[in-house]
Amino acid sequence: MNHPYEQLADLVDGTLDEDDLAGVQAHLDTCDACREDLAQANAGRHAARSLPEATPPTDLHRRVVVAAAAVVVAIAIAIPNVGDGSEEDRAGATAASVEAGAETQDAAAQRQVEKLDENYDAKGLERLARDTGSAMAAQQPAPETTALDTGAAQCVSQAFDEQPVGELARLIEAKFEGRPAYIAVYLEGPGAGEPPDTAAVWAASKDDCTVLSFALARI
Repeated sequence: MNHPYEQLADLVDGTLDEDDLAGVQAHLDTCDACREDLAQANAGRHAARSLPEATPPTDLHRRVVVAAAAVVVAIAIAIPNVGDGSEEDRAGATAASVEAGAETQDAAAQRQVEKLDENYDAKGLERLARDTGSAMAAQQPAPETTALDTGAAQCVSQAFDEQPVGELARLIEAKFEGRPAYIAVYLEGPGAGEPPDTAAVWAASKDDCTVLSFALARI
């Protein structure tokens, strides 16, 4: 006996064509197995509908952006060096990254904030990463800064779970999509003693130090 499994699934979902309904009903009248399958499917569907609606975590967006940023930075730094160097070289690069993270706080203490009348969006952050990387590669001086604000870098670091590492190239107070923001640009390299090859831009809310956005560019 042939069993109309696909039609039974459509019957449960309420999408079965009327032209097929009579044939499926006739089969169910003579098939105990399909009637049992149909009853179990309907019971499962009813049970699923009775489950309470889950509320996503309030910081779900922050978690997703932070995780995505970590993956993007890791891939950007790793890909150009795949297959190059020994295990000792890679271990040295990892140690250098950890050391750079420790030095970030010292760099923040010396970095002054640029107060810009800019309203960035995602594309604007990408341009900022490219422009900063190009300027550093050409050894152009950074824009003039204003009042010292060590809290700005700390706010960005807090928003991204202390992920920003490397050389703090620029620290900007501006807006991101209309919201007051701190924007930090870090230059990151593949390992100890090697020049930076990536510019990472991290944007955090000035009001509550939460994640706003992230961008990356090769130098």
